[in-house]
Amino acid sequence: MRVLRSVKRRLLGGPPAGDYRAYLFEELVDYLGGRRPARVLEIGPKDGQDTQRLLGLDPERLTLLDLPRLEASNRAWLSSIDSSRIEYLSANVMYSTLVSALEPFDVVWCTGVLYHNPEQLRMVRRLFDLLKPGGILVLESATTRRRRLRGANCVEVLYPPSEKAKRKYHVSMNIHIYPPRGPSSPG
Repeated sequence: MRVLRSVKRRLLGGPPAGDYRAYLFEELVDYLGGRRPARVLEIGPKDGQDTQRLLGLDPERLTLLDLPRLEASNRAWLSSIDSSRIEYLSANVMYSTLVSALEPFDVVWCTGVLYHNPEQLRMVRRLFDLLKPGGILVLESATTRRRRLRGANCVEVLYPPSEKAKRKYHVSMNIHIYPPRGPSSPG
């Protein structure tokens, strides 16, 4: 029933077409059913749009986590919003001991980050470890753009992506084969 409400809202005036992050947020709001998460973690806050949406959930604390090299660009847009409930951490979610010491979260929001990580399965486990029991993980990675593939059980690989596709979809050149070939792996 929850999915039907969401589809109806989209047809009757939901977020702009193609704004998948807004759709994910709508689904989260539906799933929460009016509950207010106390602690929310956003990994890779990008442009601040999801940060503003997540603040709309009225959490006691919203923690933003991004790579150290992205701190200056994040601080630029962060200065334009009310950040009184925001904690900013400059760290790598996978390898920083700072992240290991964090208290668990009610919601972990991670969009457009997973496919950049060479240890994707380990990262998913790490994200679950950051959740409180019963917490919610919102995870998106490399969604397909072709309408005919959206309901299919497949993976779309744009490789090598054209310059137009790279600009339009922010396509990464990362393609990972597991297990990685190395000195201890059979070749």
